Amino acid sequence: MAICFIFFANDNTNSWREEKVNLKINNQVYQNVLVDKMKLPPVKKGDIVTISKKLSSDDENIAIRTYGSTVDIYIDGENVYSYGNSLYEKGEMLGRGYHIARFENAAKENKSILIKIKPAEYMSYAWIDFLKFTPSDAVWQDIFINDSFGTMTSIILFAIGAIGYTCVILVCMLRKKINEHLLYAFAIAFFVGLWNCCIHGVLQFITKNLELVSFLEYFSLYCSALFCVYVIEIIKKNTKFRKILNFMKWTYSIFLIVVLFLHFSKILLISQTVSVFRFFIISVSIVLQFILFSDYLKQKKHEKILLLGSIISLFMIFLHAVFYNFNYMKISIMGRVFVISDAPLNIAILIIVILPLLTYIVKVEEIESYEIQINLLKEIAYLDNLTGLGNRHSGMAFVMELIRDSLDYSIILFDINNLKTANDNYGHSRGDELILRFANCLKIVFTGDDFSKIRYGGDEFVVIIKAKSEKEVYKYVENLMKLIDEDNKGKKEGYFLSVAYGIASSREINDCNYERLIKLADKRMYENKDLKKASEKIG
Repeated sequence: MAICFIFFANDNTNSWREEKVNLKINNQVYQNVLVDKMKLPPVKKGDIVTISKKLSSDDENIAIRTYGSTVDIYIDGENVYSYGNSLYEKGEMLGRGYHIARFENAAKENKSILIKIKPAEYMSYAWIDFLKFTPSDAVWQDIFINDSFGTMTSIILFAIGAIGYTCVILVCMLRKKINEHLLYAFAIAFFVGLWNCCIHGVLQFITKNLELVSFLEYFSLYCSALFCVYVIEIIKKNTKFRKILNFMKWTYSIFLIVVLFLHFSKILLISQTVSVFRFFIISVSIVLQFILFSDYLKQKKHEKILLLGSIISLFMIFLHAVFYNFNYMKISIMGRVFVISDAPLNIAILIIVILPLLTYIVKVEEIESYEIQINLLKEIAYLDNLTGLGNRHSGMAFVMELIRDSLDYSIILFDINNLKTANDNYGHSRGDELILRFANCLKIVFTGDDFSKIRYGGDEFVVIIKAKSEKEVYKYVENLMKLIDEDNKGKKEGYFLSVAYGIASSREINDCNYERLIKLADKRMYENKDLKKASEKIG
């Protein structure tokens, strides 16, 4: 119950009066309606909208909130408030916000009010979403009390974003290393907070500039979506979808640059690009949900949190749209009326802001967990005494680093042929010599940080390869076989080096399990060994 009182805006403030009015759109008349509660028909530039009624005795002030329209308020034919006519004539952007007019004793004199509205662009949504009368002169105070949750959320989100972003910038400058994830996460909080400040009237109250408020409303919304794409691109950058995400990121960045250019050059106002923005966001959301779902089995905890949060936020946005389309605005609890139409949107906004920060925290915890395990493994002896190659523990540590960084890897398992025969016929020193020769061949072919070369046990060796294509892996094997052939030239019986191999890739299984890959490579190695034996018999 407490959550309901805090979260849902109370629509029964002491001073607001909702009164039915007569609405006329061109020649279409709607009598005795609550304009801000009805589903308004679409309007376009050139339409004329009027709202009229006889003033009640307590109607001393009016507050009306409109989108992109001129507003003129008349009391018995006398203009008491005017906004936007010169901007309308010039074709410039008209602001969205509250229009407040005071007419003191007019109500007691039984006068009539007429509100004339001229839309400056096509609008199919609720282009009047607030129309109330009040005897109170503290109109702005009543507006903020009526929308206390929205007001507080706006200020808090904006402050968190601004302070957090500044702190991250300062830390990055001191460390000379950019933390992109945190930078974009606080940028989302900042722009979502700014957008909330615009739509809840906070910025209008401070600046008194409706055109600036409207521009910042659209700009902050577009930027919020952009940085959401940036965060997801960072989280999924080491997956097979990185090129798609990178393309979406730069496409949207270019779109935003073009929108700003068109707006400031007065070719196309930013408010007139919202349909393109919606189409783009819907398309991006569909692609992102596909990406987040497609590799679910491989996802780490922070990626699954991102998936769950995105599903919930999209559902809440859908629910918000349903509430508005079916005009389901309020619920009554214990005699108090609460606006619920914005509740799903408020939940979605909180998720969108919290999600990037939460995924960062969980990701850091996961990385620290991997680091602890890696450091523990590094404390164990990593080297094989005979060959100088790594042992099984070094291979495990290398694989864990790859899994931590969400990188694919391949395994090549080698087995030296006839090593037991060499040991039995010529002694273990001959077998050790074959092992050392093969180890040296591995060191020559597989050089650099992308490889981990391991003596897996006895006559078995493993090479772990980071993020290489299948074609590249087979090329390395081909080079190794050529090197072995060169090494065998002029060697006598018992000195001839021959190996069988099997290859497996983490792309072939869902969970990137190291032991499962070893078993798969081992199976293919024995198949290769059988082929070699069959070819020797035929030869």
